[in-house]
Amino acid sequence: MKEDYGYKKSWQENYRKHPWAEKGQGSETKIGEFASSMMEAFKRSGILDLVKKQEVSMLASSVSTGEKDWEFLKQLDGHLGKLKKFHRPSVVLTDFTLTEEEKKPIIKKPEKEYENLDARIVACDSYHLPFKENEFQVLYERLGALWHAAEEDDKRHGEGALIQNILKEYKRIVEPGGKIIFDCASHVVSPLPTAVMIRQAVKRNVKGFLKELGFETKVMGKDEMFLVLTNPDSKSKKK
Repeated sequence: MKEDYGYKKSWQENYRKHPWAEKGQGSETKIGEFASSMMEAFKRSGILDLVKKQEVSMLASSVSTGEKDWEFLKQLDGHLGKLKKFHRPSVVLTDFTLTEEEKKPIIKKPEKEYENLDARIVACDSYHLPFKENEFQVLYERLGALWHAAEEDDKRHGEGALIQNILKEYKRIVEPGGKIIFDCASHVVSPLPTAVMIRQAVKRNVKGFLKELGFETKVMGKDEMFLVLTNPDSKSKKK
């Protein structure tokens, strides 16, 4: 598994000033629930069918230790293994948090390589992602950079300035017609899901806010666990 620790020192120093960078924050809970719900969202949104038909690039943003994401990818790997022919999907896992001891991301490697997909780790700032335009077909996160952006907006900036910055960056690297997934389940009490945090920050309906940014939205997954954004096809919009 290839690793790419292309972080900037200023990013890590700024990150460590925030309380949510402390050890233990954002601990991995209900890993199996996350993996199963994400798989359902992939199925219902058509992403799983897409992965089976063609080579797909995916970005898992702000994954913390990555434990829940490795479990999800294990399930995805199992589904792909049932196919006779397919193109191997590639997955990039990113996070900004660095360990004090090794100066590396806190993302932990899985116990073993996957049979039917390729994955690599990149340390980066979600406001300045080191990827080309339209590089990915799928991007997902849960309680990640968007959550933290919403928290900061609610406390300091207001009107969703940081949220918009991240979503514009996500939109830049996801190709037209691609999918962006983040958590929206209203039954989650602590921490509040990303969609609820966004609503608190912008003081308005989340779907309306996202529509103004140019996204189409649908709720997916068990117990309405995820919000799936589609980056509209610019060509079809012009017709």
